[in-house]
Amino acid sequence: MSSRPVDWPSECSNLATALAEHDSPFAPGASSRMTNVAQLESWLVDAAQCAADARYVVPPREPRPADTLYLWLNGYALNPDRWFLDPMAADHTRLDKQFPAPWSNRIGDQLGDLKFATFTVEGLEPLQEAFTLHGDDWDDPGFGAAARAVFAMVCAGVDEALRRAGELGLRVALSHGSEPRVVTWEHDAESGWSSEAHTS
Repeated sequence: MSSRPVDWPSECSNLATALAEHDSPFAPGASSRMTNVAQLESWLVDAAQCAADARYVVPPREPRPADTLYLWLNGYALNPDRWFLDPMAADHTRLDKQFPAPWSNRIGDQLGDLKFATFTVEGLEPLQEAFTLHGDDWDDPGFGAAARAVFAMVCAGVDEALRRAGELGLRVALSHGSEPRVVTWEHDAESGWSSEAHTS
């Protein structure tokens, strides 16, 4: 498992440049950005409170405090009709028993799904349309670049929303099915939020 700090605006810019260079139906979406970051800020604050209050769909077998708001980005290449973040809670002080893998240990032991609505990503519709029309074209040189760009764009939105929100009382982890498998955010009283991408 390797980890690196990430400046998400720069990451998005680099990936957008790479995507735009491909003669691909995904290229027109290269300049897309999340447009509902203000709503995401409020959603993150409320979701963190839900985790702190232990409001679960199904209570964990071993109740204990959560220290991580865990977000799962749905499989956007296969589900282009709606891209969303699903909120869960985890305990980073313990290893994940259900999915014992190095990347999952960056999240911690998952405590359960929160009794809280998912968050719909907005602003990336040009890429959603491209995945709708060409999402099964795995050989297209723009496919992988577009998939990486989408994840970076969502991470950039989360990053901006966290910086607006300030301290949540929890760390934040975001994952999806490809590399980098997990991105984590930690808050420091002096320097604010910082993030790392973790690759298997």
